Amino acid sequence: MISREKEPSAFGVVTVGAIQAGHAGNIIPDEAVIRGTIRSQDDKVRAKLIAGVKRTAKSVADMAAAPAAPTISIAPGADMVFNDTVLSARLEALFKAAFGTYAQPFPSASSGAEDFSEFVKAGRALILFHDRRA
Repeated sequence: MISREKEPSAFGVVTVGAIQAGHAGNIIPDEAVIRGTIRSQDDKVRAKLIAGVKRTAKSVADMAAAPAAPTISIAPGADMVFNDTVLSARLEALFKAAFGTYAQPFPSASSGAEDFSEFVKAGRALILFHDRRA
């Protein structure tokens, strides 16, 4: 899905972080639980990845002639964080004045702290800006 169903430049990650199935090495379990995450920076990419996960799970079950279709539960994750454009412009000017050519903007969006929006929604994050010259 990642390499074939989305634009190469679009950010999207599907991670399988846990697989729980059976208790013995020589017995095929009746059930397997797979847990993971889907991360994206675009709703259209996320929709493609979710559809791909569902389609792949169903195809694997069909291929194995499993007695029932897989149960798939995908819970929504954290929202993207978007910088305030007015505040960003003020900070850019301030940083350029303070740091000269060392102040460089990020070339694109980053996924380094994509869960930060949850702190903002919970009222636990506040970004203050104070320009002493203003």
